[in-house]
Amino acid sequence: MQAANQRSNRQILFVSAMKRGEYPNARSLARSLGVCARTLQRDIEHLLLGLDAPVAYDPRRRGYFLTDPEWVFPLAELRGEQLYASLLGERLSLPLVPPPFRADLEAALQAQLAAAEPDDVDADLLRAIVFATGATADLDPGIFETIHTAWRDTRRLRLRYEADDTPDGTLRDVDVHALFLAQGAWYAHAYCHLRQGWRSLALHRIREACPLAVPFRRDPAALARIQHGNVFDYAVVRAVSVLCHPAKARLLAEREWFSGQRSEWLPDGILRLDFAEAPRPELVWWVLSYAGHIEVLAPPDLREEIRQSAQTLAERHGPQALP
Repeated sequence: MQAANQRSNRQILFVSAMKRGEYPNARSLARSLGVCARTLQRDIEHLLLGLDAPVAYDPRRRGYFLTDPEWVFPLAELRGEQLYASLLGERLSLPLVPPPFRADLEAALQAQLAAAEPDDVDADLLRAIVFATGATADLDPGIFETIHTAWRDTRRLRLRYEADDTPDGTLRDVDVHALFLAQGAWYAHAYCHLRQGWRSLALHRIREACPLAVPFRRDPAALARIQHGNVFDYAVVRAVSVLCHPAKARLLAEREWFSGQRSEWLPDGILRLDFAEAPRPELVWWVLSYAGHIEVLAPPDLREEIRQSAQTLAERHGPQALP
């Protein structure tokens, strides 16, 4: 049974790669999965002969593709560890899911629990898992549903968007290419026709949303920006070096704070961190949040910005006269 489950998992990954247009072959997928190419070749043969999957080989691309892109892998009912992993993922994601979908996800979780064998999953164990998300922004369920539908159907939206400098909001026509969660809030990465450029719009700042009968073509580069880029278009600071002083050095060494992080332990328990680049506002907030335990070495203009911010903070927290 375990061997059959492992084969199904490999086949699902193979079919997913074909649906993404990656033209996988036995050798390329075997490397990423840590199995031999012969095993993957047998999995492909089973897809063709055992599951009658519409799979063909493209000699030019040196990989396989689906002749029917709508074909769906026949999944068996989840049991045991796979069921537990599925329920765990649903339980952890509940606090992050926008309100219109939260009730549906909770219902799906409860339905799977009700149908599960007692030995497969412990409901009390799942309830003991807590995802502490911190501060979150409230969403209007109706507005989110309108935005989600337009995004799913690739239809343009007309929004009234409230920014810091426009408290009454501005009307914008936008094409929503991606939705993402960041810092406890949901955002739409969209092309704004008013500004004639890409913007990441906070959904909780949208006061009105109306779909338009104008289609658009989804841009794969927009998703790539969300996955790997600076989605808020922050100014970037390069060649950053900071010192983490001993009281927090061990804590700061436990994570990668910005991509491409390099670390070096110095005498007296001091940690040096170097970043090739980082979004400037996030870097400033991060340094200030550690209340003097992080010292910026370079670049000089960033060090000066931190100094001025700290000075403003100190002035605003000077001695306060008693009433």
